[in-house]
Amino acid sequence: NILKYSPLHNVRAGVKYPAMLLITADHDDRVVPLHSFKHVAELQHVIAKGTKQQGIPILARIETNAGHGAGKPTEKVIDEAADMYCFVLANLAVDF
Repeated sequence: NILKYSPLHNVRAGVKYPAMLLITADHDDRVVPLHSFKHVAELQHVIAKGTKQQGIPILARIETNAGHGAGKPTEKVIDEAADMYCFVLANLAVDF
């Protein structure tokens, strides 16, 4: 049953989720970008309804004019890696 492992359908109130950076591309032909948008929106909605603020980011990074990754220009690969490393370091409170 797909509902058992669907990230979208298993978002629960009262759960303290970790910081998340969901990465997608606007022209991905394998994973429809809308799924990432829905997941981020659901997480933000459920967290915002709670009386206790979570205080951590739930973000989406949408690469424009890109697909699933194959053939991505070097500049876009570097930009994506820089964003991922910055997100991780910021959420681990690493000083540099």
